[in-house]
Amino acid sequence: RLIVGDGSAPIENGAFLVEGETFAWVGRQGQRQPPSGATRVNLAGKTVMPALIDGHNQIGLVNEKGGSNSKANYRRENLVDQLQRYAYYGTAATMSMGLEADQELAYEQRDQRTPNAARFLTVGKGIAATPIAGPTGEPRLGIPYGARTPKEGRDHVRELHARGVHFVKIWVDDRNGDVPKLQPAVYRAIIAEAHANGMEVLAHLSRTTALADAKALLEAGVDGFVHLVRDRDVDDQYLASVKAHPKVWSGPNMPVPVTRNTIVALAETVPSSQIETMRTQLAQLEAKGNPPNELFELHCRNLRRIH
Repeated sequence: RLIVGDGSAPIENGAFLVEGETFAWVGRQGQRQPPSGATRVNLAGKTVMPALIDGHNQIGLVNEKGGSNSKANYRRENLVDQLQRYAYYGTAATMSMGLEADQELAYEQRDQRTPNAARFLTVGKGIAATPIAGPTGEPRLGIPYGARTPKEGRDHVRELHARGVHFVKIWVDDRNGDVPKLQPAVYRAIIAEAHANGMEVLAHLSRTTALADAKALLEAGVDGFVHLVRDRDVDDQYLASVKAHPKVWSGPNMPVPVTRNTIVALAETVPSSQIETMRTQLAQLEAKGNPPNELFELHCRNLRRIH
């Protein structure tokens, strides 16, 4: 079975021809004879689909083998281990979103190919109001660039451009009022500088002021959102703005509830201690009658309306 990936129906009893690194032909068995001397691979009983692309992650800080979370984990062997896990589950490329504890190592990994591993793409260091105004948690604090002024924002964009970065990640989030938020004058300067250099700007939204910030960011010329609006249901004004900016995309990045099926799939590569923790969490939810996950339901509603 071939899932083409363009929305069309799967091709049953399919076949495809690969020449070098290119799919030269896709169709049904018997429609075309392969070239003389071609290597045949029997995939009977299997399903083939296009490789996945992970558009938003932060890898390298967590050691999947032991479960530790630390800047000290950001080493080549840990990056490769996680990239090979991605490849195992069918992911061909990943985009690391702004938490590079060793930026030089990140660029080195981006620029090389690792056998049996997903490609590593990166935005370099993301930009927050201060280095500790990005993601919470000690392992992540201090990694982002800080930009309190438009000049600082422009300078950071130029640094990223000099390293061949295409996407600029910004955090427009005050973490429930605990940290300063990237200000409109600053993110407008970042967007203007990025566009002047042929780059695109991707915004992380908060869980408290996402709807208002998303409206302002759309008007400022942002190119994409790495989260959906997740503080409340989107309104008609926002949907009108989405329609007025058809090239701006939103990454769902949804907090999918744990299920028995996901635990079984992850158990092939995730340490048993983490799997047991997930099973305990699932058992607790089942004991409560599987109450609705309100945040997940909010994401679903907003994704449906935006789509």
